[in-house]
Amino acid sequence: YTPVRPNKLRHLVWSDTVIHGVGEDDEDTIEKVTVHTHCHETLIEVSLGSTKVHYLGRDGEFEFISEHKYQEELREMTKTIVVDINDVNDNKYLSYETNTAYGITWYNIVPISCFYSDKVVAGNVTVWTGVGCHQRFAGASVYVNGHEKLVALIYHDVDGMKE
Repeated sequence: YTPVRPNKLRHLVWSDTVIHGVGEDDEDTIEKVTVHTHCHETLIEVSLGSTKVHYLGRDGEFEFISEHKYQEELREMTKTIVVDINDVNDNKYLSYETNTAYGITWYNIVPISCFYSDKVVAGNVTVWTGVGCHQRFAGASVYVNGHEKLVALIYHDVDGMKE
C-alpha cells in the first residue's frame, strides 16, 4: 500500500493495535507498506525512506523482526511443495493415513492446512501438475498392488473441487 499524495501515512494499525507509528513532528512518514498473509501469520514490511522495518504477526499479535527473519518467514510462507506418493512419511506439509476395508488396503495423503502443492510425483514420474495458480493439490488415495498403484487425486480449482 502506498499513500496517495499529498496524504501522509503516520500510523499502521491492525484492528485496534498500533503496529508502527511515526510522530506528528517527524519529517519521516510511512512511504509504503507491504503485507503478506498466510493462514494465521502476517508479514509486514514498512518503508520509511531508505529504512525498512519488519513485523511478524500471529493471531493478531505483532513483533518486530530482523530483515533476515523476515526473508526466512517469507520463503516459508510462499513455499509450494512437491507431493511424492511413494514417500509415505508424515512431515510438516502432509499427513498420511493407511486404511483397510473389505480386504483392500490403501493410504490417503492430505495436505496440512496452509501449505500448497501444485505437483504430484511417483518418484521421478510426474502424476499431476496444476495449471498456474488456479489449481492446488487437495488430497489423494493410493491403492498399491505390488509395483502397481491406482491413484485417485483431488485438487482445488478456481471453480471448486475436481477429482
